[in-house]
Order: sequence, then C-alpha cells, then structure tokens
Amino acid sequence: MQLPIFPSELTAITADLGFLQQDGRVYYFHGHLPIFHHGVEDMATFRSYIAQLVVNGTATQVEVAEAFGIPVVTVKRAVKKLREEGTAGFYARRGRRRGSGSNRGVAFGGPCRRKSGDAPLHAAMAKQGSCARNHGGWCDLAESRISVRS
Repeated sequence: MQLPIFPSELTAITADLGFLQQDGRVYYFHGHLPIFHHGVEDMATFRSYIAQLVVNGTATQVEVAEAFGIPVVTVKRAVKKLREEGTAGFYARRGRRRGSGSNRGVAFGGPCRRKSGDAPLHAAMAKQGSCARNHGGWCDLAESRISVRS
C-alpha cells in the first residue's frame, strides 16, 4: 500500500481546494478557509474524505491521486466503498480472513526429509494436525509409522 504524501506547505488539489500537514494533523482548505482536518495516521478518515471529494464533484479521481501521490486505483476503491457502504464502511472492523480448510495437515515447504530418529515426534505432530512436513496432504499414522503415498 502506498501511503499519501502530506507536505508541510499548502498543496493544491484543485484551483479552490488545498491541504497541508502541520503538528501531526492534515488540514484541508477551500480558498483560505479551513474546512476539515484529521490526524496524519488516520487512514480511514483520509480515505473517507477523498472519496467524498470525488462523489460530491469537488475534485476528480486523478486530481486527488496526483495531489497526494497515491495510485488512482486507491481513490477508486475508496469511492466504491463510500457508494456501497457509506462512511461507516471505512470504520467497520473487517472479519478475520480464513482459508478454505482444504489444506489442513499439509505443511508449507518441500517434501518430507524425515530422519529415522524423529518419526515418533513427527507422528505426534501429524496426529494433532500440526504436521510440519509436506506429504501431499496424506499421513498414515497407523502403528506410529509414517507412510507417504504419491
């Protein structure tokens, strides 16, 4: 993710709209009047505000992207979120992402390089579902022996 640039001098977004960063806050101006501010680290409010600029017709997506030094697609995503979810969508907690579960028991890494001395430990780990070796997704734990099927 490319973060926006908040310079300390006034930067124009459009002919009438500009912003500057001062004392850890970003201030937006219409002409010479301050109209909005947020913390430099507050990305949710930043995305919400730039989306509002575009949706309200105050600035174009390209003008906003160029002024802050961010990709146009970042502005487009913010506009889409505002239109679909409203301003609350920028502050809603996202759910935890989970995998499909189709790779349970399959480890990350190359093929098993098990030494003869660590078979009991390997079998115990595989039985718990935390096998640290890749067996193509299949471990036969009968009689504490590990067989690899190809």
